[in-house]
Amino acid sequence: MPEWSRVSLIEASPHDPGTAYVAVERHQLDDLHPYIYKTADFGGSWTPITSGIPDSSFVRAVREDPKRKGLVFAGTETGVFISHNDGAQWESLRLNLPITPVHDLVVKDDDLVLATHGRSFWILDDISPLRQQSDASANEDVHLYTPQTAYRLHGRSRGPKELLTAGKNPPAGAGIYFFVKNAPQAAQIEILDSKGAVIRKYSNLEMEPLEEPLDPADEKPKKQLEVKVGLNRFVWNLHYESAPRVPNYYLYEYEGGTQGPMALPGTYQVRLTVDGKRFTGTARVETRSTCQDDAAGPRETVRAATEHTIGAGAGVWGRQ
Repeated sequence: MPEWSRVSLIEASPHDPGTAYVAVERHQLDDLHPYIYKTADFGGSWTPITSGIPDSSFVRAVREDPKRKGLVFAGTETGVFISHNDGAQWESLRLNLPITPVHDLVVKDDDLVLATHGRSFWILDDISPLRQQSDASANEDVHLYTPQTAYRLHGRSRGPKELLTAGKNPPAGAGIYFFVKNAPQAAQIEILDSKGAVIRKYSNLEMEPLEEPLDPADEKPKKQLEVKVGLNRFVWNLHYESAPRVPNYYLYEYEGGTQGPMALPGTYQVRLTVDGKRFTGTARVETRSTCQDDAAGPRETVRAATEHTIGAGAGVWGRQ
């Protein structure tokens, strides 16, 4: 370590008691080079690990993911960087983050939280794909990642929709990530219950149904499933398939419309089909400990709603 360097942060590895990382910076000495050091022998020796970080991006913070060993994040003067191999090689994780100093960062559950200088807090929701990334998955034509646990949430926000000072919450439901190397002709996501029955299906060949007639200024109808080359995220809203609709009839008077009942806590299967090839995974749905909505009431609601639809072939789902 160069003389008169400032140790900005020391990160003890949550996986190995003998491993630690040190973020060092010297910008007040007109040295903007990045300095990160790692020890694997309780401080007996230290190794610099900054390959891939630009020379002008001095480092203020370094953190190791508490769930995956060797997944490390660095906060620098120009943004955030990630290493999948314990600091041997770094790459930018900027995405839509402005070029801004990152003074500290922390992994909270499945989210990466950044404290920036002058740009507020930034949160990267659900880093599950980063934790599951491997050399094998990077070489696959299609890869389906295991979704993080999803929670049943009720109610909706009725406050102002657009506030300059307000953050944006992630969409409620189960985030399903998948990677495709080439643009597919046909893609489909199916959700199956514990008995193997399909309870929800989405396709890139089908359009989302309209809740009301379109005005000229409204957005055009979207596909049920949008697929692009690279990493994709689709959110299952935890509801069963919607009830059949009468063409050109819109249910203005029903707040829930034809939406199906919310799925009960349990394990569900996610089935991704891309150009005829199937890939499967599991999704876990749970209830927050502060909520008591998984008793007999919701189970009876789901049973009655699904039986009514199957038996009658039409109708409106009960509001949850």
